[in-house]
Amino acid sequence: MSIDLLYDLQQEIRNLFIAGSDIAVDNIKLKKLIPKFQNAGKDIPVFIRISEILESLIESDNNSSVKLLELSGLINAVLYTQGETSQIGQISGLKGYDLEVSTKVSYRSLQYVTTALLEQVPDRADIIRQAKADGIFKDYKLVYPLILALDQQNYDVYNMAYEILRDYGNSIVQVLKDCFRFDGKKGNPKILDLIWEICGKEEKDFFLLANAKGNTSVRIRAINILKNFPEMEDMLIGLTKDRKKEIRETAFEILSHIDSELAAKRLIEAFKGKDRELAKNPIKRNPSKVITKYLLEEAEKCLTIIIENYEEIKTITSESQSPFKETIEHIYNVMYCMGEKKDHEIYEFLYKCIVNTIKLRKVKLSKIFFCGYTTLAYMVVDLLLSMKTVESYALLVVLKDKFDNIFLSYSFKAAISYLPPAKVFDEYSKYLKLERTSIDRRTILDVLRNLPFNQKLIVLADNEIAPDIIKPDALRSDIIDTSTIYFDHRWASFFVENEDVYNTAKYISRNDVNAINYLLGYIEKNKGLEAIGISSIYNALIRIGYPKTIDILIESLDYSLNIANCPIAYLLRHSLGWILKMLPPESAEAIEEYSKKCDSQTTLKLLEAAEAMRKRAPIKNL
Repeated sequence: MSIDLLYDLQQEIRNLFIAGSDIAVDNIKLKKLIPKFQNAGKDIPVFIRISEILESLIESDNNSSVKLLELSGLINAVLYTQGETSQIGQISGLKGYDLEVSTKVSYRSLQYVTTALLEQVPDRADIIRQAKADGIFKDYKLVYPLILALDQQNYDVYNMAYEILRDYGNSIVQVLKDCFRFDGKKGNPKILDLIWEICGKEEKDFFLLANAKGNTSVRIRAINILKNFPEMEDMLIGLTKDRKKEIRETAFEILSHIDSELAAKRLIEAFKGKDRELAKNPIKRNPSKVITKYLLEEAEKCLTIIIENYEEIKTITSESQSPFKETIEHIYNVMYCMGEKKDHEIYEFLYKCIVNTIKLRKVKLSKIFFCGYTTLAYMVVDLLLSMKTVESYALLVVLKDKFDNIFLSYSFKAAISYLPPAKVFDEYSKYLKLERTSIDRRTILDVLRNLPFNQKLIVLADNEIAPDIIKPDALRSDIIDTSTIYFDHRWASFFVENEDVYNTAKYISRNDVNAINYLLGYIEKNKGLEAIGISSIYNALIRIGYPKTIDILIESLDYSLNIANCPIAYLLRHSLGWILKMLPPESAEAIEEYSKKCDSQTTLKLLEAAEAMRKRAPIKNL
C-alpha cells in the first residue's frame, strides 16, 4: 500500500480544513492525485473509493464540506488500520556523555528557546541572547537543538549557537563528532570548526577522515583546517589535482601562503596547464622567489617578441588570427601575477616597459580580450602604483607631462603619498586652471573626488607641516604607507570657487575662513536638514572643531521640524542620524535641552539619541 500517497492527500485535506472546502473545487493539486489513486486501486479497492470521493469533491459546488469530511474520515481510517509503528533494525543501548550541564528550567521555557533556535519566529535572536544571559543553555536538553541550529540561515542564530557550543569545551566534542555527517548540510563544516577551536591538532585523524569521506563543503572546511599542519604540504599539493574544481581551488588558495619550492613548482605547472585561472591569484600572492624568477623570464621573452614585432602586433584585434595574439595574452597573465609583488627585479622589468611606452601604448589589450586595461602601457603603470615602493612611486611622479601626459592620474596618485603636500599642490594644481573641457583637468578632479574609502584623509591647516612621508634614509625598495594621506589646505579654494559643496567639505582645514564661510552660507541658503550634501557639511564642521556647530545644527533641526514639518523618525533615519553619530558626546546636553520644546514623540527620540551620544568615546578633532 502506498502510505506516502495517503499522507500527501491527508496534508492537502488539512490545508482545506484551514482554508475552506470551497478551495477544493477545481483544485489542481487534488486533480493530480486522482490518477495516482486510480492506478493504486487496481490492487487496493479502497483507493478506488478514495478517488471517487476525491472526484466528487473537486466537482461539487454545494456540498463540498460534506465530501471533504467524508474523505477525511476514510483517509484517517485507512492510515490508522494500515500504518506501521515498528522500526527495522537491531535494538541498541543509549550512549552517554560527560556533559555536566543541568538546570531546573521548566519544559515550557526550554521549548520556547528550542523554537527560537530552529524555527522562523519573531525576535528569535533576542530570545536566544536573553536565554544565554539567563544561563538556560546549561541544560543538556538544549545541546542537540544548538547543534541543529548550526544549519540555520540566520547569521545571529547560528553564530550564537556556535559560541554557546564552543563554551562547553572538551565535554561537547564527542557529541559533536557523533552528530557529524560527512554528507550533511552546512552545519557540518561548522562542527569541524568547533572541534578545531576546542581540540586543535589533537583531532588530526578526524579532519583527515572528513577530507576523505565528506561532501564538497565538508572537504573544503577540512582542507582549510589541515593547512595548519606543516606535514600536510604533500597532501595539499596532491589536492590541486582533485577531480572537483572547488577542491582544487581551495588547495591552490592554500598554496598561495606556502613559500616552498614544491608549492611554487606546482603553481607554475598549473599556470601552464588547464588550471591557469585557478592558479593566477595564488601565484600573485605567493612570495616564492622561484615564482618571481619564472614570471620575469616569461615576461622578458614576451616583451622582446612584442618590441621586435611591434608593427604587426599593434594591429591585432579579437578577430585576428595572428600568432602573436597568444604572446599578448600570455604577457597579460604573467604581469597580472606580478600584481602584489614588491621585488626590485620586477621594478626593473616595469622600468624597461616604461622606456618602451611608445610601443606598448599601441598594444590594445581591450581589443584582443576582455580585461581592465585599454593598453599594455596602462597595465605597466598600474602595477607600478600597486607596488607602493619608494622607487616605483618616484618613477610614476617623473612621468608627469611625459608621453602626452597619459599617465597623469597615476602620477598624481603616487605624488600624494610620495611628495610633501605643499609640493603636490604646487606641481599638480596648475591643471585645474585649464579649460573645463581639458582632459588633464578632469583627470585631477577625478582623483580628488574619488579617493579610496580605506585611506584616511588629513587636510593640513595653513601653519601645519606634514610628517615625513619618506624618511631621509629610506631604501628604494621600502614600502610606502598609503593608509593616511595629507593634503595642502589650498585645494579647498578651488572647490569654493566652483561651488562644489561636497569637495569643499572634504578638503576644508581648521583655519580656512573662506571655505568655512562658504559652507555656513550654504546651510543658511538651504535651510533644514533635507538639503543635498548637508551631512557632509556638518561632518566637515565637526572634523575641524568649529565651535558653533551644535548651535547651527539646532537651528536647522528646528526648521525641519516646525517649518518643513519633517517627521523626526525620517530625520533620524537619514541626515540627522548620521550627524548625531559624528558629534562629540558633550553635544548631547544641547540636544536634550532642545528636546524640551518638542512634542512627546520627538522628545523621546531625541533623548534616546542624546543618551547614545553620551555612551560613545570622545571624538578627537583632526
